[in-house]
Amino acid sequence: MDRVRVFLRTSLFTSRKNAHVPSGTSIVEGNVVEMGNGGLHLTADRFMNDVGDFLEGEAVELFLPLAKIDNMLVAGDKK
Repeated sequence: MDRVRVFLRTSLFTSRKNAHVPSGTSIVEGNVVEMGNGGLHLTADRFMNDVGDFLEGEAVELFLPLAKIDNMLVAGDKK
């Protein structure tokens, strides 16, 4: 599947305890697992804030509802 950079309408929610993504994540980069009618399932391995600074975080599988996505850059094949 394609590698994508997803620009979100708003930052991803995360709690202080057991955070699944870094706080302030507004841009997610990873490999598409599946694109469905309701959203995008991807393995995210890079996270950025709203100014493009990289955030520390481990790879995680996410489902992003289409309403959460502002736009997406399709980078091509997996890296």
